[in-house]
Amino acid sequence: MRLTSTRLLVSQFCLLLIKILAERYPVSQAPFWVWLLVGSQVLFVLWVAVLACFKAPITVTFPGHSNPPPPPLEPAKNA
Repeated sequence: MRLTSTRLLVSQFCLLLIKILAERYPVSQAPFWVWLLVGSQVLFVLWVAVLACFKAPITVTFPGHSNPPPPPLEPAKNA
């Protein structure tokens, strides 16, 4: 699984923000939203690691529907 450039930029921005906040607030005085930001980033990294380990494809299914497999590619016909 490859991270898109947008996800990578967002992840890098969040890590930079966490670093700045960590320098400003000691651990014991960090407000709730700092803990929420750090926790969400940790969960995102763990989620990506689990998907990478299992190489699970990301599929979207709607209730009552199933995603059919894509049709096979036809060989190119010479004109």
